[in-house]
Formats: sequence, structure tokens, C-alpha cells
Amino acid sequence: GQRTASRKGARRRRAADDPQKGAQDEYHKGQMEAIRALIGGIGPGTPLGKLGVDLLSPTVDRAGRCAMSEEMVKGTIGRILEKRVTQSLLHDPKSPESLKNEETMEKVADMMDRPMDISSVHMSADIIIEVAQTLEEKTSVTTEETFGQCLWRNREVEVLTQAPHRGIVEDLQWVSDDPTGSDGDVVEMCASVFRGLTYSKGGRMSSQKWKKAIELMTHNPIIRQRCNRNDVTRVFHREAMRDIRQRNQSQAPDEAGFTIGLTRFLGLLVDMAELMQVHPFMVFLAIGCHAEDLAATRRQREQRGEDAMMSNISSRPSSRSSS
Repeated sequence: GQRTASRKGARRRRAADDPQKGAQDEYHKGQMEAIRALIGGIGPGTPLGKLGVDLLSPTVDRAGRCAMSEEMVKGTIGRILEKRVTQSLLHDPKSPESLKNEETMEKVADMMDRPMDISSVHMSADIIIEVAQTLEEKTSVTTEETFGQCLWRNREVEVLTQAPHRGIVEDLQWVSDDPTGSDGDVVEMCASVFRGLTYSKGGRMSSQKWKKAIELMTHNPIIRQRCNRNDVTRVFHREAMRDIRQRNQSQAPDEAGFTIGLTRFLGLLVDMAELMQVHPFMVFLAIGCHAEDLAATRRQREQRGEDAMMSNISSRPSSRSSS
């Protein structure tokens, strides 16, 4: 709770000083719209209680722990429903006072367990959003993180594969929400590592360079213990094949071969975090902390290349001396 409050306060202070606050508000609005679209896509036929658990209980905190147990999610849904039902019964003069409490419990149980239909999608989305906002006060996970993780896990649902929701799903700014600002923007740091590893390959990452990125990541002892080499190979192969299919569909020249671009690379880091049961922030930080070293190494190589070129030029005999 206290940590979450400090993170929310830090985010508000940054937003107040940030000229891009409008973009941040648009991101939050886009997340809400994507969550509503997701619930509209998968909700009908599923009881509200089960849907809430399916969407929210896999959420992990920065320490990689389950942030929202099934009991927490169901209990919060129940309390929100109880409040709504109680308010509606208070305005119902036909309902005797003695029956209101019993009626409330029956209605709450029915609303939790009854398969959702199209007409109740909007209300169900409101409730699930309220659950996430309520649990933000009780956990160390912000609403942006909760919905960021939820949308990423469900990114294959058809409604999220299309514009405008696809852009929100692939926007990983929720990963880099650092309360102190001391770690910088870990997503941008990882993008810098990607550019450092692929600058000689036109910004395309091969499996060899992907394994180099994993090598950097496993300098972290917790990640090293949890990292499965088979997963490393499998997820890269899957994304590279998807990339090839997408390039073929767009009829682009297939010069890139079996490689991935930056967006898929960042997505793979989130996938690896999920497989290792750690928060993506830990993975992004483990790789991103090498950004400055890689940039320095690149500058040294470029400088050596320039020095060698100048040395070759100066060592060539001039036409005047050879005549």
C-alpha cells in the first residue's frame, strides 16, 4: 500500500512536470478501451466471478509474486456487487426491509455465477476495472501494470490483434514505471541494447544476437536459475516465423531472413519474464543495465576503425613521392 502510494505520487509528479502528460492520459484511456473490448470479446458465456479471476489473478508484482489471489479477486467483486445491489434495493419500495439482506446475498451469488450475456458486458467491464483500481490500494501493483499484463497475456484474442487496441497491447510503458526514476526507462535501455547488438545487421536480430541478449540477462543470478535454454530457442523461433509470415503477406523483399525487429524483441522479453515467473521489469533491467557498456564498446570500435582508416591513408605513398 505505502509503496503503491509512493509510485502513484511519483507518477503524478512526473505527469505534472511532463509536457507529454496528454500522451500519458491517452495511454490510460486506450488501456481502458482495450480492456472493455477484451471483456466484450471473451466475456459472454463466462460467469463474472470466473472472468475476473482469469483476467486478474495471474498478475505478478515486482518481486514476481502473485499480487491478486483468487480469493482477493472474488471477494472484491462480491463487495462491489453487494454495494450495487443494496443501493438498488434501497430504492425499491416493494422490497420489505427484512428481506433486503437475504435478497442482496442471493442476487450477488447469482450475478457472480450466472454466465454473462451481451447485455451485461458493459456492467461487467465496469466492475472488473473497479476491482483492479480497488486492489491497487492493497497491493504493490498499479492499475496500468495490472491491465498491461492482462492485455499482453490475451494479445492473441482477435479483438486485441486489430487497431487501435494492438498498439496499446504492444506499448510496454507499464513495464518501466519506476517510482524513483533511478533506473531510468528500462524499455528504452533495452531498445538501446537491441540497437547496439544489431547495428551492423541493419537493426535485425539473429538467433545468435538473441542468445547474446539472454547471456546479458543471465548475469542476474535469480534469472540465471530460472532461465530455460529450450524456452530461449523456442520463443525466438516462434517470433521469427511469425515475422517471416508477416513479411511475406506484405510482399516485402525477404532480405531479413530468420530475424526479428525491435518490437518483437521487447515482446519476447515479456514472454521470457512470464515463463520464468518474474516481473518483466526485472528482465528489462537485467538487460538494459548493459546499455551504456555496449554503447561505449561500439564507440571504441568505431574510433579504432576511423584510426585504422586514417593510418592506412597516411601510410600510402603519395603520387608526388612516387614520381
